[in-house]
Amino acid sequence: VNARVLDENPLALADVTAHEFFHLWNVKRIRPQSLDPVDYSQENYTTALWFSEGVTTTVQNYILLRAGLLDETLYRRRLTDSIAELERRPAHLTQSAEAASLDAWLEKYSDYGLPQRSISYYNKGELLGVALDLAVREASHGSASLREVFQWMNRNYAQQGRDFPESDGVRLAAEAVSHADFRMFFQKYVAGTEEIPWNEFFVSVGLQLVRRSTTHAAPGFEATRNFDAPPIVTSIIPDSEAGHSGLRLGDSILEINGQTASSDFRQKLSELRIGDMLHLLVRNAEGERTLQWKVSKEEELEFELKDLNNVSPQQKARRAAWVKGESQGDSQR
Repeated sequence: VNARVLDENPLALADVTAHEFFHLWNVKRIRPQSLDPVDYSQENYTTALWFSEGVTTTVQNYILLRAGLLDETLYRRRLTDSIAELERRPAHLTQSAEAASLDAWLEKYSDYGLPQRSISYYNKGELLGVALDLAVREASHGSASLREVFQWMNRNYAQQGRDFPESDGVRLAAEAVSHADFRMFFQKYVAGTEEIPWNEFFVSVGLQLVRRSTTHAAPGFEATRNFDAPPIVTSIIPDSEAGHSGLRLGDSILEINGQTASSDFRQKLSELRIGDMLHLLVRNAEGERTLQWKVSKEEELEFELKDLNNVSPQQKARRAAWVKGESQGDSQR
């Protein structure tokens, strides 16, 4: 987390600190069976990264909410962005959270980043953590939450010197603290690729996810960036100006309109308007070249997490506990 990253996102240091701090529990102590024994000379194939990494991101945000570094408005915006990221990737209909966890070991990162091919286990895992949290709260009438799921796993796995059995171990914990059956949840949304019915989960905290179609400027390609490397082109829209200009899969993007393409490259692309000229300096094995084309328009789904028209006192109480990472029973303890 260097000065440039902090300048672009003042919460970047808090984000990574909260995430890595919670790994002391989730992964270091509460550990999936597939990650043992530790052998740094080869991969540990696992289907549990959606939980070990993704749900750690869920808790990362709860930590920041509890610390007062994140407020509800910004948190809802983050959730909306995460939902949009998942919904806009065609692969969310074909690759499950478990499969994404496993496939991360089997594909190159540039391939893994293709929206038609893969989802992110960080992204869907974070959202599954939120959905599981809300579902446990609903099933237990507010007496349990994701926190109690982790505490149960700590007592029954980590403190007993046992690793948990992948997704089944998480399911057993959720069922133990909520006294409800979560088999269909895990079958549909963790092992399967069914669409997540967002509003069925958000209604308990008085929220609804609203979708609308908008027209926006489209550069004609997707790119991903790993660590401090330049962004790499991972997909090109068929018959787009980007493809006609000579842009190729695997090209490294060095400059966007004369500015270095760094961690804010998506922001630079999002600022483009329909009809603008886009100038890229790219590089591949054959050398560097300059490309340019006119930005076209594209239809895209937009999302907003809004209050229901009439939020009940019960929904308000549930939401207040949710954004604190607490169960409603805490007020009675």
